[in-house]
Amino acid sequence: MPAIKGVPEMIHALFKDYPSSAFSAPVVEFAFATLKEGKAMKELGRHLDQLTDQDTKTVVSATWGPVLENRRETLMIVGWQSIEEAAQNGTPEIGNLIEQIMELSTLLVKHAVLQEY
Repeated sequence: MPAIKGVPEMIHALFKDYPSSAFSAPVVEFAFATLKEGKAMKELGRHLDQLTDQDTKTVVSATWGPVLENRRETLMIVGWQSIEEAAQNGTPEIGNLIEQIMELSTLLVKHAVLQEY
């Protein structure tokens, strides 16, 4: 039985900060933002900077960077204490930033519990 269904796809991202502490968190969020037509990557990057710079007790670490294989895509990595905290973490400022990011891009967000092998 295969471990992966479908064709695997590998991407590379040039993160602004080293992401290793996010990967050691109990829950890791992978958020892909694909820039909408006519929108500026510089503006999206500014909002992602503001979002990943938020100081919250539930975030272990957060960073983002452009995806090298697709100039219109970014990947944000967020390490959370738990999936419940990821779902409930929302100040008005964070909510506003997410809305602005969604106006500029299409989001695909996934969560995973990673284990050392």
